Amino acid sequence: ITSLNTTLDNLLLWSRNQMEGVTDVQASECVLYEIIENNRQLLASVANQKKIVIHNEVSALAKAYADIHHIDIIVRNLLLNALKFTEEGGTITIQSRDEDNQVTLDIVDTGVGMTEEQIAKLFKVNTHFTTTGTKNEKGAGLGLLLCKEFVEANQGTLSVKSEPGNGSQFSVTLPKSKYV
Repeated sequence: ITSLNTTLDNLLLWSRNQMEGVTDVQASECVLYEIIENNRQLLASVANQKKIVIHNEVSALAKAYADIHHIDIIVRNLLLNALKFTEEGGTITIQSRDEDNQVTLDIVDTGVGMTEEQIAKLFKVNTHFTTTGTKNEKGAGLGLLLCKEFVEANQGTLSVKSEPGNGSQFSVTLPKSKYV
């Protein structure tokens, strides 16, 4: 039910954004640890089913200036993807890095990883794809597209590092204060 609800939410948000663009950015100061912890708890049953441990190592002081609802959706989608592609008994670690006027969230998993070719297709509408998870979990392939749009609407960047068999790291960089 959680997966179906998330997929439907993603589809509706993505289709609205395709028609109107992301126009509803309500940026304010967000405490990132709380957003991560809420999503970690929300997805605990999914993690428990696969015996995956999610570590929230985000600093309690880490803050971003962004739309809290967008960040919540971004974190949830990235965690769901990490859960989908991490084998039973694996780990997911979320960390934060402070850099001048920006903060970066790193979502690192011990999952199956991706090839350079797969990474190149991730954020393109015309080449987006979906892959079955380690327990045959399905998706619509829209979650990462939505994440990218929301990150960029909040003046941030989304990047990925991955190797087959060595997991993936998705990094979301956001401003720490009001952008001009």
